[in-house]
Amino acid sequence: MKTLFTLLTILIIFPVLAQENFQPGWVVTQASQDTIKGYVDYREWEINPKQIYFKPADSEQKVTYTLLNCSAFGVEKGEFYKKAIITKYVQPIVSTQITIDTREESQEDSVFLRCLVDGSLADLYELAENGKKQYFMETPQAGMQALRYYKTKNAQTGAIASLEIYKGQLQALVKENKKLTNELKVLAYTDTQLYKFFIKMNQLTPQKATITKTKLVFWLGGGVSSIRPKFSGDLPNWDSRHKFDRSYGPLFSIGGDVESNRLQGRIFMRLGASYYANEYESLNNHESNNGGEFERSYQLSHRNYMVNFSLNGGILPLSAQSFIYIGAGVRYNLSTYPKNSISLTKLSTGVVTTRPGPEAEKRWGQFFGQAGMRINRHLDASISYTFAGSFMNYNRFGVSIPAYQFGFIYRL
Repeated sequence: MKTLFTLLTILIIFPVLAQENFQPGWVVTQASQDTIKGYVDYREWEINPKQIYFKPADSEQKVTYTLLNCSAFGVEKGEFYKKAIITKYVQPIVSTQITIDTREESQEDSVFLRCLVDGSLADLYELAENGKKQYFMETPQAGMQALRYYKTKNAQTGAIASLEIYKGQLQALVKENKKLTNELKVLAYTDTQLYKFFIKMNQLTPQKATITKTKLVFWLGGGVSSIRPKFSGDLPNWDSRHKFDRSYGPLFSIGGDVESNRLQGRIFMRLGASYYANEYESLNNHESNNGGEFERSYQLSHRNYMVNFSLNGGILPLSAQSFIYIGAGVRYNLSTYPKNSISLTKLSTGVVTTRPGPEAEKRWGQFFGQAGMRINRHLDASISYTFAGSFMNYNRFGVSIPAYQFGFIYRL
């Protein structure tokens, strides 16, 4: 009942945490170009927003601003978005999505671009959507233009070639500056490197900018734990020959991901709290002593609350907002054992006697590795395996819990 109450509380509280987040900011209206100060519902946008909610400083009335009635908006945290009509390029840039038919394709669109650098020579903007980032620069002479970059696949060899047209575009701005020309040769098409290059090109003082966004994403999870306790040691009747059946039990989790990389969270720390319950039984173990011949069975029920911490990184992009990741971490367990008993059945008489089993640890640690897939913005699937950690530690024998845990989490 306590577990059910906890889960119901979580289901109520977490959606509340995911609600409005009004931060000091401003908007510029489309019609009059007036700047209105107030509060922007700041969502740490993974993709460039198409609309925002805003409360003027002198009102509690929430107003919706879109591309139709807003030309710019910002939050005092350091994010600024500007409406622009752009020519964007829609072909994929992830190598696994490139085919021999991939060509540079463009289309016109009206978007809110995120400003990364505001300079006198050229501004740098970012558009994150459909699983990729594109960058744009605005100059007094040429206006807004895309920094062009795409990939092709050779029909004969299958090799992927990168066409870095943006380097030529930037070369026209740096002209005879030898230092910037040399940096441009190795300049990658990433927010961090482009940001640093534009800072130098505009001769600005480096700022503490939110280029690689760090954010906290709360989640709820559920799944299955598959555990088979493993004995070790040389104590008679408690060595590796003593085996439990594999047990399956429910797994419930809550927690949060602290992640970077605005679009896909490719590097993230995961902190969570979990609960699982498993029942174990070891049957048909023969035991002999002065009292005769016995069949010994061992019943153990395990209720476990644990705190998990892991560091994870994406290794294979799949599609828009989807990738495969791996990671490793530690767990601290708080355990109870409602049942921990050994039953001896005397073969000659059938009489059964029961005694307490070995005392198990109530607080103990584990190390684990995991792999998973970010299916989309909200859904995540993972499997983990604990490869170290024991809940019984005696001089001549111990019991560890090699555990597989499979589950899904819903990111709020």
